[in-house]
Amino acid sequence: MRLKSNYQKNSAFFITSFFIAIALWLTGSPVQANNESSFFTEKESSIWKLEGEWNVFLPSLKVNSDSSGFSMVAKKESKFAVLVDGKVQDLFDAIGKGTPVYSPDGKRVAFSARKNAKWHMVVDGKTGPGFDAVSAPKFSPDSSRFLYIAQDDKHQKLVVDNTSGHSYGGIINKLTSPGFSPDSKHVAYVAYRDKKFRQVIDGKEHNTYSAVNPAVFSPDSSQIAYTVKRNDLFFMVKNGVAGKGYEKLGMFSFSPDSKRLCYAAQKDEKWFMVEGENTGQPYDRVAMPIFSPDSSTLAYLSINEKKWSMIINGNAGPCFDEIALLNFSPDSNQYIYSARKGDKWHMVSEACISSPYEKVGLSSFNKDASKTASMILENGKIHIVVNGVKSPGYDEARPVIFSPDGKRTLFMAKKGHQWTVVVDGKEGPLYDGVATPVFSPDSSHVTYLAKKDRLWLISVDHNEGRLRFAGGLKGAGLIFDEPDRFHTLVLSPSSFEFYRLDVDIQGS
Repeated sequence: MRLKSNYQKNSAFFITSFFIAIALWLTGSPVQANNESSFFTEKESSIWKLEGEWNVFLPSLKVNSDSSGFSMVAKKESKFAVLVDGKVQDLFDAIGKGTPVYSPDGKRVAFSARKNAKWHMVVDGKTGPGFDAVSAPKFSPDSSRFLYIAQDDKHQKLVVDNTSGHSYGGIINKLTSPGFSPDSKHVAYVAYRDKKFRQVIDGKEHNTYSAVNPAVFSPDSSQIAYTVKRNDLFFMVKNGVAGKGYEKLGMFSFSPDSKRLCYAAQKDEKWFMVEGENTGQPYDRVAMPIFSPDSSTLAYLSINEKKWSMIINGNAGPCFDEIALLNFSPDSNQYIYSARKGDKWHMVSEACISSPYEKVGLSSFNKDASKTASMILENGKIHIVVNGVKSPGYDEARPVIFSPDGKRTLFMAKKGHQWTVVVDGKEGPLYDGVATPVFSPDSSHVTYLAKKDRLWLISVDHNEGRLRFAGGLKGAGLIFDEPDRFHTLVLSPSSFEFYRLDVDIQGS
């Protein structure tokens, strides 16, 4: 399997002044409105402006995790570069598709780039060795490490922290392979050579099989599991030891405490869950094993003669025609899922089955499990149900967000052609659009972006700010630095200029 040497291309997406069509009549920084709020103050600081001969590739724009920095691909004449916080890293012949990439902590940036017919990985501004092709980079969960697949001729190798591993005919490149363990100390990937597959863990090759699936680490990183195929049978391999062979294997999951591993298996055309030496009851199909947060309860879906049932610690629940994903409460004492009987849907918990609805979405719990929230469809309208209390109907709605203390709720809802943010059951003002609503860390404030008269503004507890801008940077959030102070990154309404917007809430 050859890596694709794909790169950002010169096309209509390269733009010099993207916002000319938005607000030709405006100039300068974010515009001040007449109705300045005394409830909070805003301070805008220009952090970058497009000048000179650079053209930028807007779809490549990335914002880091704390919305303090940005990066994107740019072109000048026949050369490409990645701008990190507006600064050119180096000039290249092409930049790899899907890059740049930020580390989870937002402090590091990596991208692939081509120069003199060779592809390089550039990490923290330092250019690595050249190859015929490279994959997109991956950072470890703690941001201290990185990896990528490199190819020379017909051989591929994994490069971890600038150290190359063994050469193979190919390395499987999927979401979790290659990948780091949760504690960032281990690396696992699937490689093949001479039509044989093997799991490679920390550079050590394990047994070869006719097929190997990407590995999954336990939450504490002490264990690793993956499925393999040999002689028409499938095996679960845990910590290098293969279990019994089965006709097929399905979904598998570690418990949150890393002490339990459960997986679906098929034998004699029947499916069941396997945990250690124990096997569950046989069904036509089983799927979606999920443990409670305290690891004491295992739930999974079963289907028998076209009837669906949720199995909780080995006990079958009521039968339905269809069941959606189950959700446990944070304290593990409750669960809730949606299920269909005929053409009606219900919310099902350990205590009861709700009234029928046209449709029920995924339900969630607040922090202390004192509240549940669900989205339902009734008479063509979407309602939010919190602890059995149903909201008015809306044309569209987004899932409920609970406050950090679990006592408050908010959600976005559409009425006709306008949107509102509903906080604690009460609608806010109507706007042409709303985005990124969040609670403050102490749960006392709600802030979001709102679109009004073709421009955007900051709203705090439904109070409008004085500044107007073209929008927030793609991927930028409203980041609280303190309970009464937050920031975000926004776009000038008139030119290709980025601003940091700092907001201080008064008297909180």
